[in-house]
Amino acid sequence: MSLIQLEDKDYKIVAQDSKLRASSFTDCLLSEVKFVDSNFQNSLFKECSFKDTSFQEVDLSGVSISDCEYQGMTIEGVPVRDLITVYKEKMGL
Repeated sequence: MSLIQLEDKDYKIVAQDSKLRASSFTDCLLSEVKFVDSNFQNSLFKECSFKDTSFQEVDLSGVSISDCEYQGMTIEGVPVRDLITVYKEKMGL
């Protein structure tokens, strides 16, 4: 496995059929980024912006999302804030 370290620069990256396992992304703006057939298993995205990004045909098994902004985020067309509200009401939280 090779290590690529990118710091404080503006890059355009195309990752296709890539294994980016155990990677760390901190304070990154990931707009207009395209990852095709890529593997991010055991990776961390912290303080990153995916604003106005779409995920299609993505395996989100075991994904944990916490302390994030959900404004305008949808899953299968349903607003995430609504999903969280209904879940909390149902669970008595």
